[in-house]
Amino acid sequence: LGEVKPPKTEAPPAAEEHSEASPVQTHLPPTAVSNVEVVETDGDIQVHATLTVPSAKDVELTLIGRNSLRLQIPGVLPKDIALPCNVIEEEYTCKFMKKARTLKITLHKDMEGALD
Repeated sequence: LGEVKPPKTEAPPAAEEHSEASPVQTHLPPTAVSNVEVVETDGDIQVHATLTVPSAKDVELTLIGRNSLRLQIPGVLPKDIALPCNVIEEEYTCKFMKKARTLKITLHKDMEGALD
């Protein structure tokens, strides 16, 4: 099992302006995730992400605000995943199932904080 880097907290991205003279990139690299399932239980949020790569060693998790998660692998587009409620930033577990190429992330709900 490769090491999954801990989530970082990041402010929501600002809107970008595009000028008419800016070239549009037509050949974007693939995303790191082919399928995502978000399951909510009483105290947890479980994210099951099927990766497009054979290993989770380079996966970087970033919390955006407290109710969105970004999965990033170098060289591919990041995948932003909306969470149904706020989560506690430092409390999570990750498990990579190599045969299924699925990363299971369990985040604990923030029962005290309101949705951002």
